[in-house]
Amino acid sequence: MTMLKKDAEKIFHRIEMLAENPRPSVCEKLTGEERYRIRQGRYRIVYSIQDKQLTVWIVKVGHRKKFTNKANQPLKPIGHKGASGWSYC
Repeated sequence: MTMLKKDAEKIFHRIEMLAENPRPSVCEKLTGEERYRIRQGRYRIVYSIQDKQLTVWIVKVGHRKKFTNKANQPLKPIGHKGASGWSYC
């Protein structure tokens, strides 16, 4: 699924607004994580806030149909454990 230019512009605008207010009333704190989610049309933006550094990190942007509630799924081991440890995808 390709993102339309107008959707991308709206997403960038929404992200820019986070600089003014990183915790708008429409944001949702993700359960068990130090991350937040906001909607922009059919897309979701997951981000984290570093209050001490006064920064917002965008973790994931995706279409709502392909979006999971957990933006940072744990890495699952693939292959076998070698001398250097697990290989991850």
